[in-house]
Amino acid sequence: EAINEGFIHKVGLEFKFVHDKVSEAAYGLIPDDKKSQFHYSIGVLLYSFSKEQDFRLGDTMFQICGQINHGIPKLIEPEMKRDIVELNFECGSSAMSRSDHQTAQSYLNNSLLLLSEDHWSSNYEFSLRLYFLSAKAAYSCGKIEKAYDLLKKILREGRCF
Repeated sequence: EAINEGFIHKVGLEFKFVHDKVSEAAYGLIPDDKKSQFHYSIGVLLYSFSKEQDFRLGDTMFQICGQINHGIPKLIEPEMKRDIVELNFECGSSAMSRSDHQTAQSYLNNSLLLLSEDHWSSNYEFSLRLYFLSAKAAYSCGKIEKAYDLLKKILREGRCF
């Protein structure tokens, strides 16, 4: 219906609003208390369509993760947590490789927030990588105390094989 009314047009495989003001007006129709759920639902839908494809290339993973992160932590379904932790880690890692430390820290913090209670025993290698990269991002953002706390956690949980 929005296409017939001229509010949205198709560009290649995508649909876009004809103007930013139309997009803002449409977004304004969503009640404030429903916006987190709206973003989360869009992110999950995009994620489900993209899961079988190599969406991790390019900016698509950032768009998907950004939408899902609007629902953190209260909306995330338990069976999706592991995927979302990994997706945030990948976005954080990619942002770090581009020297976008603030963005990296945001994604990595979301990963830390969603880790399971037993992550050090159930997924040691991933936990080690996540904590180290999070410490590096925090240090790069000038958050020395946070970096220090993350590194102390690695030292407490670290194992020699």
